Amino acid sequence: MEDLSDEDRCRALLDLREILSSPDAKYTAVMQELLFTCTDLTNSTCFCACKQDKPNDLSDEVMLTTATRLLGDADEEVVAAGCRIFVNLTVSNEGCLLLAANSEVVSSLAAMLTSQPLSKVLPRVVELLMEVLANLTRVYEGARACAQFPIIAPVLSLLKKPRLWSAETLLHVALILTNAATYDEGKREAIQLEAVEICLKVLTKVLHGELRCDPPSRCNELTRCLVGAVMGLSTSEDAKPRVIEFGIEPLAVCLTHASSSVRQNAAIAINSACDLARGVVPFTQRLLHAPELLVDVLGIKAVSALNKNVCSFDDEETPAALKALAALFESDATGTADRIVQTLDMLDNLIQLLGDGNTPSEAQQDVEQVLKRMSEAGPSFRKRVGKCMAKHDVPASQFALILSLTLSEFQEQSV
Repeated sequence: MEDLSDEDRCRALLDLREILSSPDAKYTAVMQELLFTCTDLTNSTCFCACKQDKPNDLSDEVMLTTATRLLGDADEEVVAAGCRIFVNLTVSNEGCLLLAANSEVVSSLAAMLTSQPLSKVLPRVVELLMEVLANLTRVYEGARACAQFPIIAPVLSLLKKPRLWSAETLLHVALILTNAATYDEGKREAIQLEAVEICLKVLTKVLHGELRCDPPSRCNELTRCLVGAVMGLSTSEDAKPRVIEFGIEPLAVCLTHASSSVRQNAAIAINSACDLARGVVPFTQRLLHAPELLVDVLGIKAVSALNKNVCSFDDEETPAALKALAALFESDATGTADRIVQTLDMLDNLIQLLGDGNTPSEAQQDVEQVLKRMSEAGPSFRKRVGKCMAKHDVPASQFALILSLTLSEFQEQSV
């Protein structure tokens, strides 16, 4: 088309308009991608021609206006073909920006989702709409434009029945939710419509292999997008209780996923939920037997929750809690020691394990190691550990092993 004169370009575009005005020719033109191909005709190299170009005459507006009209066609196949134009357009960021700047087009796309139940819309059209919105909301301007319309509820309705839709469509839905969570209003609306719970339930099904993914690699992509959506929503205070209630198991499983982005987003979502005190204990208990994960994800937030396992001895959980404390000291000795001091009776509970005849020798060694690391975290912690051991009449040999001082030497230094 580079060899065409501007006069020929104008004539071709006018002919195209005539073709698209005919109901009989319109479908054939769209299916042959004639409209999309002929947009190249608008790229004139002549400055004068560009300067004289008018909206809805020889510009991108021609394509947008015509394609938008296709969305309201009585023939569902024509509507699907029109949606495909917008899918092709929004593959590039430039196309997304062009679409986002046209409120009429965005309004028409939104109306297709909100004006009637999606059960009355051709499934292929619904799938294409999800793809368009996933592409469009990828850019800031597109997400902002879509935020003006109530699209979250119909989008979520697809996730409520995940077995009815392909993994690719569910992937697009998750992307829309992730992108919508960029905006406070969109985030609040999604949370109120139970997006957190719905995403976590679908995530659980994906992790358990209950949803068909073709190809199988789609499952990893879907997992990544669902966790990303939950992570984006979890930063809101209203979402945190929902993550705690529905997300403990699926998010914990995601911490060992092959994808680094899945692991990272799951960790962020867990950390956000644990900003609430009520979230720390259940997540700590879930990660109790994976001390490295516990340290990486929760860090010293987990210290107070471990007191539950220390004060009521359990053959499996207490040794695991002691190993977790030891790992936390390796990561942040001062912070861990400070949290132990702040947790009511935790230091006493640790020292009481030393004198408990039912405590296995290996567990006692773990307690000694924890107390030794705590005493090495600073003079004030050393003093606290020594005084508490003296109060509980810890045997002299253990006292000296932990503090590297005899009781009398400690008392002399404490005067």
